[in-house]
Amino acid sequence: MNKFAVKKQFLVEGQIKKRKGFTIIEVIITIGIIGIMISSMGIVIDRQELVFNLDHHKLRALISRAKSLTMFGVFQEKPGSRFCGYGVEINASEGRAVIFKSFSRVECPPASFGDFIRREPLSGELNELRLDRFLSFEESVYIFFIPPDPSVHIYDIRGIRTNSFTIRMINEIGNVRKINVNSAGLIDLL
Repeated sequence: MNKFAVKKQFLVEGQIKKRKGFTIIEVIITIGIIGIMISSMGIVIDRQELVFNLDHHKLRALISRAKSLTMFGVFQEKPGSRFCGYGVEINASEGRAVIFKSFSRVECPPASFGDFIRREPLSGELNELRLDRFLSFEESVYIFFIPPDPSVHIYDIRGIRTNSFTIRMINEIGNVRKINVNSAGLIDLL
């Protein structure tokens, strides 16, 4: 075997051995890329949690606003109906909550859900909450605040009256935030 052939064989073997491992630069770059990916996922999760908490508090504020409007608001009678205060409609299918004016065909408070003949939604950003795309309400409910106290009438989507109701907001990974409203007008974040 000549000297050239031995040298060539040694280089080929050296190159093969060199390719079996990673250099420190490749390892550092890989760890850096993985770290950036993990931290960006954390930012997305933190943003969703922030929006979840924000919408939870906005919903409580919306319900409190309807109660305040009833206590201190201007009441406008319409022909053929009697103004019965303000309320909040929680619509689970639309992922929306909105303040409305309620009217009845009989004295307030009416005896049943069917006696509320009209609900006129209020316009404006302070009077409506649309949930972020990854949030939802568990079920629909109507909450009526009837002046002057205000007395509170809570009806589920079937029109059945209840003394208290827990509104559940759910995000896409199953976390739940709750707001309890009772017939005494107490609004609690749970």
